[in-house]
Amino acid sequence: TLQGVQFGFKSSYTVNGTEVDDTAILTPGTCSALSQPIPVVDPYGNAIVIEVREMGTPSVAVSNIAVQNGTLLTSSPADGTATFSTNQGFSTITFTNVRTPILPN
Repeated sequence: TLQGVQFGFKSSYTVNGTEVDDTAILTPGTCSALSQPIPVVDPYGNAIVIEVREMGTPSVAVSNIAVQNGTLLTSSPADGTATFSTNQGFSTITFTNVRTPILPN
């Protein structure tokens, strides 16, 4: 089970040439605190792209990445990374993790 295991995340997006970075440490079934409001589009009407990276945890692998109320643009469970754009309202990105086999020495 992964209950009680802490997972680290980094996120970033750019608005008007300014990069905004954030980090969160979460346990399974929890959400990070609300971020500051992220614009849906930039001044030119282009979607704001948000990048999220799960920091590696020994003997754990990301098996799936999903977005609610947004558009998943790229997803690489093997690398623990995803990019997405958000819709108006609250968007959620979910990383599903599984234990990896422990190889004998």
